[in-house]
Amino acid sequence: MPQLPARISHSAPFSLAGHTSPYPLQLTYSSETPWQVAIDFPREAVTDRRPARWVVGRELLLDGLAAPCGEGDVRVWPQGRSTVLELRTRTGSAVLTVRAAALREFLNDTYALVPGGREADHVDWDAVVTQLQER
Repeated sequence: MPQLPARISHSAPFSLAGHTSPYPLQLTYSSETPWQVAIDFPREAVTDRRPARWVVGRELLLDGLAAPCGEGDVRVWPQGRSTVLELRTRTGSAVLTVRAAALREFLNDTYALVPGGREADHVDWDAVVTQLQER
């Protein structure tokens, strides 16, 4: 049976390719969706000036701290004391850089909340089945 949901949220400055000043990036993790991390971008960093959210795999971010990884829409790789994330859509892409230490601290907190390999213990499988049946 899943435990009560818990949420971790960190703010970290990031640089966006083509922009001179850093923006605040919001990283959010919930034990209800234990395999993913939400990345929220402020409207100032988005072309159409609307806040944007990307959802990426927690393990992908962890792996990207040490070595290049990812395929398709999301790629992550280390670069000195930073971590680079490349996000692609059909209409464009964004390359952003965040301090590796800030990302590592956030990920360490998520793994303290839900250890690797124990993610399924935190999922409300009855709710998942109900959602699938309603489709």
